[in-house]
Amino acid sequence: MALLCTGAPFKMRWAASRGAFAAVVAGHPIPPPGSAWESFTVPRRLGLYTITSAGWVPGGAVFYEAHGDVFYHAGFAYLPGGPTRDVETALIESAYFHHLGGGWYRWSGTS
Repeated sequence: MALLCTGAPFKMRWAASRGAFAAVVAGHPIPPPGSAWESFTVPRRLGLYTITSAGWVPGGAVFYEAHGDVFYHAGFAYLPGGPTRDVETALIESAYFHHLGGGWYRWSGTS
């Protein structure tokens, strides 16, 4: 129970998967503020996560994880400058970002 309360399972899963996500964004220029959403092809599996879609957004990249649904979305984002209003508007409404370290975040929100 203590492991669940500290988020250890998520942390271990993310640690095992982070390299796969980093390989996708490596070498791609970060879109500047005001950029439009641009979808890009991503492997269905990145590390231990199933990804349904991905896109370049102002300031980084966003990955949709398969456990979201029509009204509630969740996933990961690479935002080296942190989340901005541009990303929140382009992404979804009521976005919540949780910093994972470096430029990585997990996010959730509604559409």
